[in-house]
Amino acid sequence: MNKLGFYSQRYQLVTLYYSAVAGNYRQHKKIAHGVQILVNGVQILVNGVQRLINGVQRLINGVQRLVNGVQRLVNGVQRLINGVQRLVNGVQRLVNGVQRLINGVQRLVNGAKRLINGVQRLIRDMKNNVET
Repeated sequence: MNKLGFYSQRYQLVTLYYSAVAGNYRQHKKIAHGVQILVNGVQILVNGVQRLINGVQRLINGVQRLVNGVQRLVNGVQRLINGVQRLVNGVQRLVNGVQRLINGVQRLVNGAKRLINGVQRLIRDMKNNVET
């Protein structure tokens, strides 16, 4: 039985009681009117509480949507950070490769200088041997 049914039955019992005991129609009407006002007030209270519950539910749903949105944002930022980290790692590998290339070119230049010096020495030695 819902609350309104309880108050309706109570209203009927109170009405019967005061009809039987009071014997005064006017007094009975005043009491009946007061009980009806009470029942109406309870109905207004129940409706207000129901509206409050609905409002709180809507608030909870909104907060849940906000939490979900923030989670999606955090996931997106994490993916962005991961992408930037991969980019930094790629650039670091590129820098390392360029450094190795520079080192290789430097060794090639040094080898070419030694080759030139060796060839010059060989030419000098050959000239010295031809002259003597």
